[in-house]
Order: sequence, then C-alpha cells, then structure tokens
Amino acid sequence: KQLIQKINMLKLIKKSILIASLLPTIAFAQEETATMKFKFEDKNPSGKVFIRYNLYGPYITDSIQVAKIPVEFKIAAKNPTQVTISYSKDGKADKNTVLADVRTIYVENGTATISIKDSIKTASITGMPIADKYEHYLRHIKPSEDQFAIIKNEYDALTNEQRKDLTYTKPIFAKQDELAQVRKKLISEYIVENPNSLFSTHGLRGIYHLLTPQEFDRLFNTLSIENQNSSVGVMLQDFLKASKIAGIGQMAPDFTQNDVNGKPVKLSDFRGQYVLLDFWASWCAPCRAENPNVVKAYNQYKPKGFTVLGV
Repeated sequence: KQLIQKINMLKLIKKSILIASLLPTIAFAQEETATMKFKFEDKNPSGKVFIRYNLYGPYITDSIQVAKIPVEFKIAAKNPTQVTISYSKDGKADKNTVLADVRTIYVENGTATISIKDSIKTASITGMPIADKYEHYLRHIKPSEDQFAIIKNEYDALTNEQRKDLTYTKPIFAKQDELAQVRKKLISEYIVENPNSLFSTHGLRGIYHLLTPQEFDRLFNTLSIENQNSSVGVMLQDFLKASKIAGIGQMAPDFTQNDVNGKPVKLSDFRGQYVLLDFWASWCAPCRAENPNVVKAYNQYKPKGFTVLGV
C-alpha cells in the first residue's frame, strides 16, 4: 500500500513538473496571438464576416456567423500580419463569394476591436497600434488609391466585347501606366520619410518592378537595418540582386526553355538579332490586348532581324 502511494506521488510530481514546463510555452503562444473582435451597432446583426490572411503564402480563409456571440477571430501573429476582412449581410455567402464590403488591415499581438456601423470600410478600429500606422501609410498614398478606384470603375463598366476592343481599353491602360508612376512617387517619398516603418518595406515590395536597379538600391538602403533583415526585406534583397542582373543596360541572362512542341529554345541562339522577350499570361487582360500589337511589330520588322520570344 505504501509502495502504491509513493508511485502515485511520483506521478503527481511528474505531472506538476510537466505542467510547469509548459506554462512558458503557453504564455509565449498567447503573446503571439492577434484577436479581432467585431461589434455591430445594429442590435440584431445578421450575415457573415470573412477574413483572409497569409500574404506571402497560400491564403488562409475563415468565416463566422454574425449571430454567434462573440464575433471574433484569433490568428497566430508572430509578426504584423495583413488581413483582408469582408462582411456580407447575406448569410448564404461563402468564401468564394466576391463581396463589395472589403477592407485590408494589419494586426499584431493583442486585441483589435472593430466597430461596424454600416460597413467594414468605415468601421473604427481600436486597441491595435499597427492598424493606426497602416492608416497613416494609406493616407499618404490616398491620391493614387482614389485614382485607381476611378480607373477600375471605368474598366468594370465595359462590356465583355468592349474589353476585347483596344479602342475602349487602350485609354484605360494608358491611365494605369500614368497612375503607376504616381504611386511610385508617393511610396518612394514615404520610404524616405519613414525608413523604420513596416509599410515602407511592404510599399517597396509593391513598386520594385517600376524602379531602375539604381532607384531600387537607393530606396532599399534607405530602409532601417531591421526592415532590411525582415522576412519581406530578405525577399527584396533577392529581387534587388535579380534587378542588377537583368536591369536596363545589362546583358540579358541566358536561359533555355521548351517551346510549345517540346523543343528546347535558348536565348543565346538569337544573338545578333533584335529580340523582344515578351512575358505574358493568358489570364492577363492587358497582355492579351497587347498581343496584336506585338504580332504587328514582328511582321513589320522581321526583315530587319527582329524577333519575339513569348514566355
């Protein structure tokens, strides 16, 4: 009997040690959790709230019925995390439904209270400092966002047939190109003025393809060391290396890729010709709209040694 009591006591001690050893881990996990609590002014709200996150990986989508109390999400947030939230008063909506009431926010460790009066877009967010910093960034680039909304509305108003006609789409695409330069200028200014901001890093991630290697290098080195060494900063370092290899004025790196018949095609085989490398996608409307112009240029200048490699 005494032996059994001693064994039980040892088991209890081991269990206590195990629980004690887990406490720091549990506390650490709690410290890395972002909680989003939704409050509705409507006393009897209905529908669903959706969230989507994991910006640079496979998106994670979740939803919750508004009638369920409390209406809140908890996600792991080791680092500040971008979350797209949307609200549908129609309870039949699912994760594949395209919703108009959408907003992007940033969350981090802690609790954000999202108070909704009429729309997610106009909801107030309290208790989350990173959300305030993101709003500061959005205010800086607002002129380009406003112009983008106007251009998007113009394109959305076109019929399917009109979207295939350059007469309608070319002026819109020209406006997009002009807007890209406006966005580049605004974000570049923000980076110079806010080198320690997380959103300087994310902003540079959004415009690097518009920069020359020299501009890219200058803006990247404007960032704080902490931002340069962040996960997005490391990604930017790889992009910067690539831009220096294939930037304007640099010899294009050689590559080999099979054509539609499975035959290997090597870029260096075309040395001595004028070669247009045309990177495009079948789902890209501007790419498809430009295809006839590429074919026209090819037919016009082929006798002078011009060719096109479409990737």
